[in-house]
Amino acid sequence: MGLRYEYYTPLTETDDLQVKFNIDNGVIDPNTTRPYKTNKDSLLPRVSFTYAPCKTVLRSGFGVFVGPGQTEDQIQPVESDRVSSTISSGAFPVDQNALIANFVNNPNNRSYQPRAYANEYSIPERIYQYTFSVQRELPGNMSATAAYVGSQGRNLFLRSVANNIVQVLTNPNPATPPSSSANSRFRSATLTETSPGFRIHTPRSTTRRAVAATTTTRCSCR
Repeated sequence: MGLRYEYYTPLTETDDLQVKFNIDNGVIDPNTTRPYKTNKDSLLPRVSFTYAPCKTVLRSGFGVFVGPGQTEDQIQPVESDRVSSTISSGAFPVDQNALIANFVNNPNNRSYQPRAYANEYSIPERIYQYTFSVQRELPGNMSATAAYVGSQGRNLFLRSVANNIVQVLTNPNPATPPSSSANSRFRSATLTETSPGFRIHTPRSTTRRAVAATTTTRCSCR
């Protein structure tokens, strides 16, 4: 049994060179605004036990794990502090001041696509893991093990589009669009039979986003 605590501070640019676009009101927040929230309640319990009555062994465990996710997902406001321009002629390297001036002085010909967060976005991401197994001694110096392993993800980073298209007529018989979810789930079960010179291991695993489950069987001599 154990308890762990983790806290992650939001990543910010050293000189406050970030653009915090507010997707709720369409304005740019002050560059000193925290780009996202961070939770301070990350108490992470770890529990496990083993019980061995007679020739049977029962094992189980549960743990909570957190993390900030990949760094690239946390520097979106820093990525927004740049001028993007497409040119079809000229020499390289280009004059950066001329590009910036052209961007500023021609508002009708420029496009700006800032990367932004939902105002309720927060870290860390959270994973719940749990497992249970039963091992039994069999005659002939053999043993068999059946195990279940599962995990669930919560508060996972999800990319989407804030500026949704409006006033569009849809096809009366559209194809099924792809979908995504900010949660995940993994399940796995294994059955192992062991003898002095032979081992059969049959795992089966499923994921929430998988189209179908997969089953494999491996035999190995020792």
